[in-house]
Amino acid sequence: MPTENKSVEPSFDLNTSEGGRGFVANLFVTVLRRHDFTTYIKERLAADFACTLSKFIACAQAREAELQQRLNAADQRIDELTAKPSDAERERLRAIIENYPNGDPIEYNAAVRAITQTSQ
Repeated sequence: MPTENKSVEPSFDLNTSEGGRGFVANLFVTVLRRHDFTTYIKERLAADFACTLSKFIACAQAREAELQQRLNAADQRIDELTAKPSDAERERLRAIIENYPNGDPIEYNAAVRAITQTSQ
């Protein structure tokens, strides 16, 4: 994937006044879409408050991103488990069923189960 299409997140040292304030200012601009607090944040917001708030929000964002990844993986797995077989796969399964009792009984059982589950 080309890197020019990806936005680069600025990094902040949340243990410094400048980093804490920068993180909060960036949050207001990028997430809250508010540009009118930038001067206040950079010049008047208490540095210790900005650092503490920044660390808390950064942790919450990291947890949210991790949970979103897990949710995406679970959604993908659900899609895989509930996906209907392709037409070619359905024909293969039907051929196994039609070939019974001359075929493998375990394969027949699996084919019947797959066709039954996907037709519901």
